[in-house]
Amino acid sequence: MCFWERQDYGISIQNRLHIAYIKT
Repeated sequence: MCFWERQDYGISIQNRLHIAYIKT
């Protein structure tokens, strides 16, 4: 498992949640 890939995946999730929070 690649650490960077895992980190990017976590960041993408946080960004999606953050964007959803702003749109709400």
